[in-house]
Amino acid sequence: MHRAYRKWFELHPNEHDRIRPYQINATKAIEEAITQGKRKIFTAMATGTGKTFTMVSQIHRLMKSGLALRILFLVDRRALAAQAVLEFNSFEAEPGMKFDKVYEVYSQRFRREDVEGMKDFNPKELPESYLTHPKISHAFVYISTIQRMRINLFGMDQAFQTSEGETDEEVDANKFDIPIHA
Repeated sequence: MHRAYRKWFELHPNEHDRIRPYQINATKAIEEAITQGKRKIFTAMATGTGKTFTMVSQIHRLMKSGLALRILFLVDRRALAAQAVLEFNSFEAEPGMKFDKVYEVYSQRFRREDVEGMKDFNPKELPESYLTHPKISHAFVYISTIQRMRINLFGMDQAFQTSEGETDEEVDANKFDIPIHA
């Protein structure tokens, strides 16, 4: 199985017109690790070097090769989730086609203050059924904060322990019965 994907990556080098040489090296290293069957991969890049763009490019390659169908893109703040949505929506996946027109891209709900000043911000909220009743061949990207995903998995009661009983983060989130293959 891994051999076929290795061949695909070799036959389709990452030649996106906006990608930088060090980003190409990062994606090659990730792809090599994946095709070697490694389950844990850590990629570190300095601030301002295009980490989000690199990961969007990598996700595009993983989905286009058929190696990945569903991607969970986790961030630690809603503002970063909003930035990731913008990056996916502006990434040219195919000539003349943005990523979100080639693959479905969803995110959690945002507050007005999370997206103030973000031009052309048009997120699509993930339908609950995509988590609770996934179709085996359904391909999409879900951008979420770690906090929101924790609530989705364990519920608000189990996700956070605060003296107030409620958190500032993700007060509209619900617990879902998410099967392991989702």
